[in-house]
Amino acid sequence: EGALLGPAIMPGGKRQAYDMVEDIFSDISAKAEDGAPCISYIGPDGAGHFVKMVHNGIEYGDMQLIGECVWALKNALGYNSAQIADIMADWNRPSDILSSYLIEITGQGMREAEKESGSYLVDRTADITRMKGTGTWTVASALELLVPIPTIAAAVFSRGMSQDKDLRLEISKILKPVPSASNLDPEEFTGIAHNALYIAKISSYAQGFALMEAASSKYGWNLDMGRIAKGWRAGCIIRAQFLSKITEGYKTNPKLPNLMAAPSFSSFINEKLLSLSRFIEAARNVGVPTLAM
Repeated sequence: EGALLGPAIMPGGKRQAYDMVEDIFSDISAKAEDGAPCISYIGPDGAGHFVKMVHNGIEYGDMQLIGECVWALKNALGYNSAQIADIMADWNRPSDILSSYLIEITGQGMREAEKESGSYLVDRTADITRMKGTGTWTVASALELLVPIPTIAAAVFSRGMSQDKDLRLEISKILKPVPSASNLDPEEFTGIAHNALYIAKISSYAQGFALMEAASSKYGWNLDMGRIAKGWRAGCIIRAQFLSKITEGYKTNPKLPNLMAAPSFSSFINEKLLSLSRFIEAARNVGVPTLAM
């Protein structure tokens, strides 16, 4: 899709070099809904590469959070893949705070079924996830800069665990936790899951932006956080309407101590934080781990 419709581009290096090719890169870059090209000069040295790396780390966190949410909905409510797909479609409405590319394709993937048997492909897909390395680099950079990014780290470690299926199968013969019976109200729990996912998403992005802030300070990059978020609105996997709130938060206060301190986020967290606790408790009771949540 990036090749067909244009990618989000995060160039770094010498400003003079960027100025020479800016028009070309702007032409080939993705365009946001307002027509703005999803490209801007990030900073000197390897600033562009670093920001792209953190983008990928945030992507890992996003996908892990959605995966935990889907797993909990299936186990707690006994929903099949089509029912989960309906929930994702509802959450991807333009007016919904969770509307994003990842929510969209999660719903689409959950709905895919074999023509002959009617069985859902996601239920027959191996539970093994590979990595290209950028998530691992993000966690390593966070350790070097002493920035806590627990959601992103949990996502990386979860992928690592998924790859050792033989060990997981062997241990499952020995450790046999007994989930509690679930008597949750479906509509209520779906709302709880929605709010919990949004709060966890805010936290995950806050971790990524805190890491970029720390790198910017240490290496003298002078990164513009609002502009970075604005450049992710199209042409990349984490594109979401949520990013406009990040841009607005940094526009209002360029020196935000943390993304969660932005009024649009802090007010939601303060109002709905109990949803996160209730979601984690319900997931635990039905045997669903929530490492990233």
